[in-house]
Amino acid sequence: MSADTPAVITIWCLINEDPLEAAFPVDILDSKTIGHLKDAIRNKINAPDTVKAKNLEIWKVNVPFEEVEGNVITLDNIEVKRKLIIPATKICSGFDNIAETNINFIIKLPAATKPVTTEDYVSPKLESNDVVSKRQRLLQEKDENIKEICEMPCPSTSACPGNWVKCNKNPLKIYNLRPPECSGPPVSLFHPVFGQFLIDYRNHSLSIPAERYMQVQDFCNRAGQIYKNEGFRQKALRPFFTSLFDGIQPISIVTNNGSIDDDVLLTDNVVLGEKAVPILWEYKNEIGAGGKDPSIQGGCGYAKYWAQSQTIKIRNSSCCPSIILAIAGPWICVLGAVYLEKPVVEPLTDFILMLDRPEDDGKRIDGLTIFFESLRLAFRTLNNYYKNLRELDETDAEKIQRFFPYRNQYQVDGDEIEFTYLYKLAEEPTNLTWKAETVNRKIVIVKFTKKSNHGLDENTLLYADDESFKGWRMVISEFKA
Repeated sequence: MSADTPAVITIWCLINEDPLEAAFPVDILDSKTIGHLKDAIRNKINAPDTVKAKNLEIWKVNVPFEEVEGNVITLDNIEVKRKLIIPATKICSGFDNIAETNINFIIKLPAATKPVTTEDYVSPKLESNDVVSKRQRLLQEKDENIKEICEMPCPSTSACPGNWVKCNKNPLKIYNLRPPECSGPPVSLFHPVFGQFLIDYRNHSLSIPAERYMQVQDFCNRAGQIYKNEGFRQKALRPFFTSLFDGIQPISIVTNNGSIDDDVLLTDNVVLGEKAVPILWEYKNEIGAGGKDPSIQGGCGYAKYWAQSQTIKIRNSSCCPSIILAIAGPWICVLGAVYLEKPVVEPLTDFILMLDRPEDDGKRIDGLTIFFESLRLAFRTLNNYYKNLRELDETDAEKIQRFFPYRNQYQVDGDEIEFTYLYKLAEEPTNLTWKAETVNRKIVIVKFTKKSNHGLDENTLLYADDESFKGWRMVISEFKA
């Protein structure tokens, strides 16, 4: 049998709040989808006619039998779980390996059942109301988060290891991977500057002014020096960044909600009368100095800046893309940040050594020159973006789109088809699947993935990127209720 030949697999299911003894197997082809699985489960449990397959909630879990033996199992006491909403998703797409000694799926039955009537049909009006309620919830979550960020202690206090665990809990305020479960969506989906920076950084043919090599060499010499304190290091490195970023000098500022940012570049939006921050710095004199991670502290500074009342117009008209430079001694890390319903801060690079080692024989300077030129281009992109940003009216349909990925069109037979995001199909921040509506009022699923196997039903597929676009493949399929 070839690897592509469908095979029958056995998966173990359990109704929510049932004991382990009530678990039941479902034998199904590994090529089948969640929609097929719902049908199989409905038949397996002999559900009454009033329970439709589409009303079953399917939750992916991976719980070994021995861990729950003798206990009633509920979704509430399972920490790692994911609700599977898209019927076209392949059953195997969410598992590296389906273990036959584990509970693989928890099934949640409808809270109440009723005879099938015309009321079961979801009218366009009800769908519209659902979209409105989900969008209002997004706006409400962001408003609540703004208040929470403003009430947080200043970044230098919040970022202390003992404080950060408390600051970022109940509720979670910033997605920054610290700890790892505080993971948000990839920032590169929400503004093209981040993906383009990574492309430029990896481009060894990037066009670079000849004088930049000498500037970077001098900068690396300055970065490798030993300084008395953070302020001296900051002062020594500022001239290079001023030259790199078109003569605009980084400055330190104090926000109106208790943040002192080491350095920022400010962009004036004359029309809105507000200042944006395309790039901000967080310095530590050496690794470990002050006992704080500059990437955490820089992320807190980003959140504090954009939560100010003085940035409300820009904040309500964009996802507030910024680049954070975390510097500790001769090391630098670039982070990207966007403000969705909560701030999302993601490292785009590792900590990079800004020195030329003997082993490098000068080659590291070449790589660092490309790195800094990529940063300069990213700054120009953000600077122009903020200068030209317009304020969106509350009634503007585009206003809510700042919460969604920036890609909003695909091609079919050479025609560009635009779509508008309606809402996310799962609450998990790392689930990259949205429901959308095309200009022709067709409801579609939009998914972003790094994998060639996108996990959607080929029969409903409308479009898929042949190769990744700035790191991610976009896949469009029909929405099947």
